[in-house]
Amino acid sequence: SSTAALASRVAHIQAYDISPASVEAARRRLGIMGLTDRATCYCVEPQRLLATMAAQAPRRSVGGQPDRPTADIVLIYAVLEHQTVPERLETLSACWDLLRPGGMLVVADTPNRLTYWDAHTSELPFFHMLPDSVAEVLARWGRGVSYHEFELALGDLTNLVVLDGFAPEMLEWLGLSVEEQLLIDYWKRKPIPVPIGFARKTIDVILRKPGGDAEA
Repeated sequence: SSTAALASRVAHIQAYDISPASVEAARRRLGIMGLTDRATCYCVEPQRLLATMAAQAPRRSVGGQPDRPTADIVLIYAVLEHQTVPERLETLSACWDLLRPGGMLVVADTPNRLTYWDAHTSELPFFHMLPDSVAEVLARWGRGVSYHEFELALGDLTNLVVLDGFAPEMLEWLGLSVEEQLLIDYWKRKPIPVPIGFARKTIDVILRKPGGDAEA
C-alpha cells in the first residue's frame, strides 16, 4: 500500500518484498490507480534482496566516481524490527550506500527497544529488553530497534537526522505516551548525545546523506 501512495508523488519507485502475495497485491493496486508506469515491484528471496537492490539501482557518475548508485530516497518501512541485529546493520549500511550525496534514508514504523511497553508484537512490558534466548520464538514477529544499530551502521548521527517523530504532524497523529515522556526526560537530563527522534516509542526518522545539493 505504501508503494501506491508514494508512486503518485515521485518519478519512479523500485519496490521490493519477500512475499509473492504482497508483491502481487501491490501490482494490482498500482493498476487500479493507474500508476503501473510509476513503480516496478520485485519479489526477491531474503538472502538476495540487498544484492538485487544494489544491482538494479539507478547509476551515474558522481563526484568523479563513475557508475555510482544514485537513489534520491530509500524507504525502510516496518522492516528492521523483523531482522536480527547483524541483518539490521547490513540493511542500513547497504541502503545508505544506494543513496546519492544529499539523498534521504527514511525509516518508519519501527518499534523502539528503549521504551518499556511493546505495542508491536507481544503487548507486554519490558519485552524489548528480554535476551534473544528468551524471546527468540518471536524474533521474526518483531523486536525493538534503537539508535545503537544506526550508529554502528552509519556512524555519528548528530548531523544526519533532518526530520523525526516530533514533527507537528507526527505529534498530532501519535501523541506522547507516558513511556515516551519518561524517556525524553531521561534523554535530556543525562544528556544523551543522540538526536532526540530516537526517544519516541516508534522510530520514524529521515536521515540525509552528507554532500550533494544538501550542503551546497
